[in-house]
Amino acid sequence: MRRTLMLAALALGSSTLLVQAQTPAAPAAPAAPTPLHSRAPLGYQHYTKAELDKLMFRPGLTRSYVTTDHENFDVEYVDRGLIENYIENHVHWLDLVTVLEGEGTLSYGGTAVNPNMANPAEPRGTTMTGATTIPLRPGDYVLIPAGMWHIFSGTATRNLRYVIFKQRE
Repeated sequence: MRRTLMLAALALGSSTLLVQAQTPAAPAAPAAPTPLHSRAPLGYQHYTKAELDKLMFRPGLTRSYVTTDHENFDVEYVDRGLIENYIENHVHWLDLVTVLEGEGTLSYGGTAVNPNMANPAEPRGTTMTGATTIPLRPGDYVLIPAGMWHIFSGTATRNLRYVIFKQRE
């Protein structure tokens, strides 16, 4: 009887060890997430219209200022006079544009005549054929897909002021 009791106790102890051995270990703490971007996160920004006016630069008929420069998007404020001979194509970026003030035109979707391919990611040119031209006024919104030739212009009497959100495709 004593032997039976000992065997029973031994069997019970072994099964407890088996149950403990088969119980999975507690999950490890999750690894730190992989950063989505190579640059540090952006901080708070605020510019008044007067501050933007002072920050805009470039000689000639186009003044602009990039307020936010990130690896996957940019935000740029632009004030443009009458421009008739400067077409561009952003191969890897789409432009989301909102007109703020003034009036002007957008010509888009044509074929460049003798484009300058010195920068293949952003070719430039002076003329294009087959483009569609539309008038632009305050409040208008335009999305220019990556790879589409286009030109924004003010008029002979008024500049066109707009903000561009550039998104990497």
